[in-house]
Amino acid sequence: MLATLPPLPGKFGFALDTGPRPVLTGTSADIRVERSAGGQLILRPDGHPLGRRITDLAADIRALVDWFIASGGVADGRGRMRALIARGVVPPGCDTEPAPPLPLPAPGLYPEGALVALAFGQIQAETLAALAALGHEIRPTPWRMLMLVGATALPDLPSLITDPADPLLRVTACTGAPGCPQAGGETRALARALAPHLPDGTSLHLSGCTKGCARPGPSDLTLVATAQGYDLVHGGRAQDTPSLTGLSPKAILDHLKALHAPSL
Repeated sequence: MLATLPPLPGKFGFALDTGPRPVLTGTSADIRVERSAGGQLILRPDGHPLGRRITDLAADIRALVDWFIASGGVADGRGRMRALIARGVVPPGCDTEPAPPLPLPAPGLYPEGALVALAFGQIQAETLAALAALGHEIRPTPWRMLMLVGATALPDLPSLITDPADPLLRVTACTGAPGCPQAGGETRALARALAPHLPDGTSLHLSGCTKGCARPGPSDLTLVATAQGYDLVHGGRAQDTPSLTGLSPKAILDHLKALHAPSL
């Protein structure tokens, strides 16, 4: 079916999330196949709280893709559904609420085995080899985590996140400079340095540019690297208007410390 669709942006994605309750809500996608609270299959455009009931999956997806393109969702070969919806452009027929999503799983021990998380969804070859040497089947998940099937203890290996309270679980960062030529500055080392200073429950997205590839949706705090420093967006996306601009790493840290300060 996908081969018959018109050309779409390279990062345009689909999520087939058809269990009784969605589990991929926080995973990047543009068109989502989910179930309503009553169990009906629905097609939901990312960024919109409601979907429309499916009658013919292939035909309905094709219609939504055609609508996305015709409504101006693609510019210069780029575009995401969430960005189009944020402009107030909504496809017709979206009137059905999806079932409430399941909470995001945390690192820890489960009946199936041990679930370990990876900072920024990245693992070093040496760590992966050490995991493989433990002898467990390794299953990738959609949540930047790995399930070690049958494991009864959490592995003690560098770069793995096994503590569900680790603040790095609330941080998203793209490759940044110098790995990405479009990035205005470094991202991941700064993200690691800032993570311990995040207020409890606060999410941080550190983006190398305004495209926001690592997290198309909003975060409590979004930092965007520019040639003049880092721009800060509160409660928004990398494309949104910043409240502070040209911040140095020290100024960002001072801002986070101020967020920790008790109210007077």
